Amino acid sequence: MAEADRGVGSTTIVQVGVIVRDSEAKAQAWSSILGLPLPHIATTDTVDVARTTYEGQPSPARAKLAFFHLGQVDVELIEPIDGPSSPSSAVLTVQSPCNRGRQLSIVRLTDY
Repeated sequence: MAEADRGVGSTTIVQVGVIVRDSEAKAQAWSSILGLPLPHIATTDTVDVARTTYEGQPSPARAKLAFFHLGQVDVELIEPIDGPSSPSSAVLTVQSPCNRGRQLSIVRLTDY
């Protein structure tokens, strides 16, 4: 199988990120749907700490994050804030303990 045909290189999913417009409202909705406690909503570090880039340049883009732990899979709600980003089609590269320096690929899903 060609490298390009292998997708992400694994069939094991451990985290799914969902872009939302209002992390507080969506966390409340997901909490209700899943029957889980409302998670803490964290705000990512500033560019000087996270070293966030957008289109190859440093970006002040930040995000509010809420995590639901569902056994093997975590669902992450991501609300982009504070700067240029294109979460509907962009790939952000963030150096942080959360993603251990790996590239974070964002794919747009309908905002429910």
